Amino acid sequence: MADVDVSDLHGHSDLHVARKVFHAINGIIMLSCHYLFGHKLFTKGLLLISIVFTIADFSRSYLPFAQKIARKLIGFLMRKEEAKQMTGSTFYMIGCAIVFLFFPPLIAKVATVHLAFGDPIASFFGILFGDRMPRLSNGKSLIGTAAAWMVNMAATACLLAGVQPLAGGAFAAAVIITSLFGALAEACPLPVNDNLVIPLVSAATTQVVLTMALGGPHWMSYAF
Repeated sequence: MADVDVSDLHGHSDLHVARKVFHAINGIIMLSCHYLFGHKLFTKGLLLISIVFTIADFSRSYLPFAQKIARKLIGFLMRKEEAKQMTGSTFYMIGCAIVFLFFPPLIAKVATVHLAFGDPIASFFGILFGDRMPRLSNGKSLIGTAAAWMVNMAATACLLAGVQPLAGGAFAAAVIITSLFGALAEACPLPVNDNLVIPLVSAATTQVVLTMALGGPHWMSYAF
């Protein structure tokens, strides 16, 4: 790809409020559409949209007009490093599509709220207050991770409250552990976009924790 002007784009260390708000709204829209259209139809639609996003995003590397269109439509959401590579929004769609395709609905919803709310909150607090505590090797902050954990717990508690056999200590443990792994996934120094890592780690952890907490896979009767 030829050199691309990135002077109008935000850097990774910028607060970039519009991107964070969009991140959260995107999750709310997904959960709302899942409720309105049902699991099967929603998952098919999300998979199709993810494929279209991936193709369109990938084409920016080879088609200058595609780059221009993308900059006009979503330039306000892009970071400088995304001018020459796939955007976080595409990984966001792919990650959510995978968890809704391969995990029970409840698990996918937990993974989605961790991505939609925990991730931007971690970035927000990390940028504003992260220098008050040591940072990880990848620049992520302990304060941001703690903030994501708190938000994840609140959102996860709302979702798991409908699983009636999960009560007392088991409920608290499930909320705390799944939320913690969702927050740690955002902070891990992996060479993969965290919009893909967070939902996958969160979904896998939640499935294991619920199966262990309830003594087997019978919890899946509450998974819708």
